[in-house]
Order: sequence, then C-alpha cells, then structure tokens
Amino acid sequence: QTPNPDAKPLVRQRCLVVSVAVMLRRNVELRHAVELLRKELVASAVERLRLALKQSEDAGGGSLVQLPWRALCRPKEPQLPLWCGVYCQPDESHEAAWERLGQLLGLPAGAFDEAPEHLDERGRLSQEHEGTYGLPPLEEEE
Repeated sequence: QTPNPDAKPLVRQRCLVVSVAVMLRRNVELRHAVELLRKELVASAVERLRLALKQSEDAGGGSLVQLPWRALCRPKEPQLPLWCGVYCQPDESHEAAWERLGQLLGLPAGAFDEAPEHLDERGRLSQEHEGTYGLPPLEEEE
C-alpha cells in the first residue's frame, strides 16, 4: 500500500529507470551489492519524479508529466572508465548535458565522449517508447 496521509489522488507513472552502482571491492557479498543497487534505483526514481513534477508545475501544472532521462558521458582526457551523469528533460539533447557537466567540472563541452549504446538511456527510451522522448514535432505553418 502506498503511503498517502493527505488522501490525495494517486497517479501511476510507467517508466524505465536505469541505475548504476560502482563496486570498488571485489569481495563484496552479492546481497550487499544488490542492496546498494536497489537504494540507487529508488534514489534515481525519486529524483526524476521530483524534477518532472517541478517542471510540470513551472509549465502551468498540466496533466502531462515527462520524466527526465540521464545522460552519461566520459571526460576524454583521463583514460579511466569514469562516467558522469546528469538528468536532462525529454526535449534536451546530449549537448545540454555536456554543457552542464563542462561548467561543473571546468571543461569545455567538447571534452566529453558520449556513452556507448548499451549505456545510452535516451536511445533506449526513444526506441522503446517512440514519440515520447525527443523534440516535439514541428507545427506546419499554413
């Protein structure tokens, strides 16, 4: 049962949430690794929903709530498998993520490599939910 102390109407939102957890020690028991991944998954879903609700309220509070996707990219210079992630709205591109991460890390936007296909959350969402993620269709002028 979902906690609902204020008896507000509930909304079900189907979504795909990708979660990543890094295990630095090889001797971690599987149950601890699974628990860490579960916590990260919940934290990611909560943050996405919080951002989507805020965006919906800022846009006038309509019934459409679009969950953000996470852009993963890697700085080109250190040849480490270190991936940085930032949440983007459905109408934003990878370039917006590179710009924000560049500002945060003090790097130019061109200093990042895009995630490979298996880590490309937006690509997966675009394929599996065609028309949901991406720029809205252009309206034709008469």
